[in-house]
Amino acid sequence: MNKHRFLSALLALLMLSATAVGCGSDTGVNDPATETADGNTTDEAVETSVLDTLDYGNETFTIRMSNSILSSHEMMVGPEEAKGDEIDIATYNRNMEVEERLGVKFAYEYTDNNWDTVAASARQYIMSGEDTFDLIVDDQLGLSTVAAEGLFVNALDCKYFDFDEDCWWYDYMKEISVGNDEIYMLVGDYFINVLDRAFVIYTNMDILNDAVGMTKEELYQTVLDGNWTYDKFNELITKAYNDENGNTVRDSDDRYGLLISNKAGSMISFVYSSDIQFITRDEDGYPELSMNGERAQQVFEKLRTITTNESTRFNNVGMDTSDQTTMFMNGQGLFVVDSCFADFKKLRDMKYDLGLVPYPKVDENQESYNTTMWDVSEVGVIPTTAKDPDMSSAVVQALCEASKEILIPAYYETALKVKYTRDDITARVIDLIYDNINGSFPLVYNNRSANGIFLDSITKPLQNGGDGIASAYAELEPGAITQLQELVDLYKDREQ
Repeated sequence: MNKHRFLSALLALLMLSATAVGCGSDTGVNDPATETADGNTTDEAVETSVLDTLDYGNETFTIRMSNSILSSHEMMVGPEEAKGDEIDIATYNRNMEVEERLGVKFAYEYTDNNWDTVAASARQYIMSGEDTFDLIVDDQLGLSTVAAEGLFVNALDCKYFDFDEDCWWYDYMKEISVGNDEIYMLVGDYFINVLDRAFVIYTNMDILNDAVGMTKEELYQTVLDGNWTYDKFNELITKAYNDENGNTVRDSDDRYGLLISNKAGSMISFVYSSDIQFITRDEDGYPELSMNGERAQQVFEKLRTITTNESTRFNNVGMDTSDQTTMFMNGQGLFVVDSCFADFKKLRDMKYDLGLVPYPKVDENQESYNTTMWDVSEVGVIPTTAKDPDMSSAVVQALCEASKEILIPAYYETALKVKYTRDDITARVIDLIYDNINGSFPLVYNNRSANGIFLDSITKPLQNGGDGIASAYAELEPGAITQLQELVDLYKDREQ
């Protein structure tokens, strides 16, 4: 993935349209001669960013910012003064640098949309013709629907975006796009919610050592060697159970191997971290259903083993994770899922030795770990009603560049890998999880554009005790093919 090649160097230091609205044409850079100490000039060129030639005269740049419970708006908006912890100060400094660099002033209007109202809210705003917002930040799940309707600016037409810069997650953006010639949803270091909401499995290392008989170093080496699989995961889950109150009933007083919410939404992180090939793309980049049934069946069987393990405890209350998180912090679980990097801050004060691992490989045939994220992770879009899409591209480019240089080191290097962790080997595992974050077309488009087939073909038989995915897949396949074709047709029609 095209992101943060500089982070390995930081770790070493630590461890010692086609849309209705286009943005403009490409632009170059200014390469003046270099002046030496004696006042002479050399032929060596110095590349100057085109952004440094811009001045918007203190113009207001207004962002429609989500501040839902799962958002990371604090790391985008920041405080009004350079006060607080290292992340607050870095956010403030990042924003000030961009304001001064481009001659803009940031303003925000907040929304708190539930995931299923994001699309309608964005659509209503844009179709009203209002031009208040220069950028919208909200859930990728909802914004993908509005992108298909042609209500956002195609970033590939924009004048000041430079997706070769490490501050962009270009592969992620392409993966959640439809077709080769269009990118509507922006993912980069400014849109830090995608990183903040990356799924991890938190681990109680004291239970691992005392009850399972495995050291933290042994577990981490298993992960780093690429041998962390579902079979190993299930083995440790089984060993961790203990009937704490001695009543021979598995209840909320006992200690479990795995704490989890349910067999529906909780399966998102498991299914999409596997190596199932859900789709293929034609020469124009348009998706076609090609779900690998054999591999999907293997994933189902692995998940059935884990979810029917008597050492796994479900709270069975939707995606409310408070019960399982409390149990985990009280030392009642070896592993807890439905969690992400953002939960590190909450868990770091637990009295037990806290660690984390990636979601396991299906088996040894899976080439690499895959880190997925909440389907409602928040990305950016430029509405077609934006007053000056070129200005929007310049500001967002500058925000991503400054985030890479200022915010990401504070969040990733200082907070995640030093403040929230307790040893260097945990930082290495964090790097591994981070390096394998991938955009996921099935994650973003499953519900509205694929008849739920990518997830439901596995979760439905898990819920009803089935032996395989064939029946559920056959039921969902016709609708999935139709909906995917409708999605593709929306994009093709705009090209004509």
